[in-house]
Amino acid sequence: MENKYGVKVGDIFKASWGYDDTNTDFFQVIALVGEQSVRVREVCLPIVTEVQGFLSSNKTCRIVNEILPPKAFSVFIKDNEKGAVKRLKNYRTGEPLPQFKLSSFADAWLVRGDTVDAYDSWAR
Repeated sequence: MENKYGVKVGDIFKASWGYDDTNTDFFQVIALVGEQSVRVREVCLPIVTEVQGFLSSNKTCRIVNEILPPKAFSVFIKDNEKGAVKRLKNYRTGEPLPQFKLSSFADAWLVRGDTVDAYDSWAR
């Protein structure tokens, strides 16, 4: 079952945010809420490859077709076990690119494919 944006339970959204540090977080749809909203929780994807740099990391993560356990702590989701309802939007015309707002400084976009790249950096 899909909503009007083609999003279904199990889909993964990616958020990259930060100023001095770059953080990449993943969110999984655990329920559809009407035609335009989803319930999501933050999850950890399985890492396929990881290359550590000086104060940075480049990872390739595998997209799985199963519901993952919630991450122990989430910056954005208060009750990560239960998840949070987010309203989907599409800011691109022509091809759908569903996304939702996490906060004033971060949005999450739908990921398609078998893998997804993630870049993280941190200050000393």
